[in-house]
Amino acid sequence: MNLTDIPARIFKAFSINGLRNTIPVESSTTTDNTGAATFDKGFPAITMKALSAGGIPPSGKDVNGTLFAVTQQQQWQNAGGAFPFDSTFSTSIGGYPAGAVIPSSDFYGFWQNTLDANSTNPENLTGTLTGWVPRSFYGSSSATVTTANITLSTLQAARDEIVLSGALTGNRYVYIPAWQKEWRIVNNCTGNFWVLVSTQGGSLSVQSTPGSVINVRCDGTNVYQVQTSLFNETGYQKLDSGLIIQWGVISVTPGTTITVNYPIAFQIGAFIALASKGALITNKDYSCGIDAGKSSALVINGENVSGSTTSQGVRWFVIGY
Repeated sequence: MNLTDIPARIFKAFSINGLRNTIPVESSTTTDNTGAATFDKGFPAITMKALSAGGIPPSGKDVNGTLFAVTQQQQWQNAGGAFPFDSTFSTSIGGYPAGAVIPSSDFYGFWQNTLDANSTNPENLTGTLTGWVPRSFYGSSSATVTTANITLSTLQAARDEIVLSGALTGNRYVYIPAWQKEWRIVNNCTGNFWVLVSTQGGSLSVQSTPGSVINVRCDGTNVYQVQTSLFNETGYQKLDSGLIIQWGVISVTPGTTITVNYPIAFQIGAFIALASKGALITNKDYSCGIDAGKSSALVINGENVSGSTTSQGVRWFVIGY
């Protein structure tokens, strides 16, 4: 098929304003004998006999009711709708197939199934693995951590950002499901303690201190912090507070000053800058300095070597808004 073969959408379910019967799922002796349609048998055999042989004509209301049930769902799907997990439906079909995608119960995201014949609800309060994994979720989840360790529900942990709050009375664990996934942990807690992000069965965890924002990932067992390299490259990072951290490496001839242009300009200015002995290190110690502005900085190699033309590496690091 081609994109141009897209059919017309169903604007109204069939017989939405007409006379119709509600079609039962299972047949019975009564439906068989009265000619009533069911999803189990459709129209029974008695409706297919000649009237002279005791047959009963199919009911127009049954026809309308059948087509209404089918087109009502088709209209929902035409509108982009889908159906969240349903245990009764799951049992009736022998479980969801691998690859199935269903919306979450709050309709803010989607679960993807990884197991055939899966009848387990993807959402639970214990973070237990279910064979369902988060596919795409909107927004962030919040969790309160105070006097005890907490376990995120699968619905909480499905979002990419977890915002923690509460007055810590000790070091606390926040347990996440053992998915292969990354999270952004925003720690708005108070108190001179840590939050440890871990899985229930993992041997490694990541420390999160109040006021910090970190990225973590789980490999299906343990949790690791996603690090940003600050060495042997130039880069920057923006924090939610508006704070900007910038860094880099440059070669400077002894006794000279060189201008470094930042990757991005500060809107207000730099308020702290550091320079240290860096790449292309020689065996000789030398002093470094930096004078930071809004869009660039002056990096100084303070070694007093008259006539030296050998450049030496200087690492620079600037924080500002």
